Amino acid sequence: MKTRTRRLRASSSMVEKRDWKEWIFHIVIWILLAIATFIFFIPFWHVIMASFSKGEYLIANEGIIWWPLKGEWNFDGYQLFTNYDGALRGYANTLIYVFAGTALGFMIDVIGGYCMFRKSKLQKFFTVFILITMLFNGGVIPTFAVVFDLGLYDNPLSIIFLTCTNALYVILTMNAFRGVPYAMIEAAEIDGANHFQMIFKILLPQCVSMVSVVVLFTAVGIWNSWFEATVYLKDSAWWPLQLWINQINSENANFLQSTNPNWNKLVLEYVLIVVATVPILAIATAFQKYIEKGVALGGVKE
Repeated sequence: MKTRTRRLRASSSMVEKRDWKEWIFHIVIWILLAIATFIFFIPFWHVIMASFSKGEYLIANEGIIWWPLKGEWNFDGYQLFTNYDGALRGYANTLIYVFAGTALGFMIDVIGGYCMFRKSKLQKFFTVFILITMLFNGGVIPTFAVVFDLGLYDNPLSIIFLTCTNALYVILTMNAFRGVPYAMIEAAEIDGANHFQMIFKILLPQCVSMVSVVVLFTAVGIWNSWFEATVYLKDSAWWPLQLWINQINSENANFLQSTNPNWNKLVLEYVLIVVATVPILAIATAFQKYIEKGVALGGVKE
């Protein structure tokens, strides 16, 4: 009993107590984080409250909107969104591009990362080849010429192919696979496992965090992309939501020149921003633990 008491006293004496300087440092950090969070949150809150305000009040408002203007909640903008054919079609197209592009990008990242991860005579060559594509590209005009010659101009496949992945995601996947002991791959080969079994039964289960980060970044990139659609899509039937937001903003540029303006269409701009932002925030929140762990793993160098 005496020995146990001595051990407890020794262990308690080994615990370092923070002095007043460390407490002040942590308090300052928390205050700065709170201020930064508040500043970043203000624009989004302004857009949300504007989407619930009336258009005739918005046109005359100046400054940040903390609550629906004049305390009157207005849901007509969201009702107009459900009845606005272009917005709903753009939303559906964006979902198609995100799911199809993310699935295709996942396969490319995993297979490409696995090929670069396996030891071979051309491993260094392909690694350098992929790295070069991160630094140099053909440019807009040569890319447009390739897309046009392949018959993908004004084709939704051009958006999926051009946004599904990039060299960085392949390298991140390769580095994630390098964290798995190569002896496990050799053991699987002895047991007769093929390449797909090695990928989906050995490597991916041990690299869930990093691969989840790559998938999330791919989905967010496709969701927010608009440049490719502007260049390669002529038919508005295939426009993503971001292009419809730009279209509505252009239509509202001459809003006040109309003899009988539809004030709800002014609110529709804010509604589209909310609708386009909330899903990404929800997904990012759900993947938060994978993001933190994946980024930490990605920063570890052997």
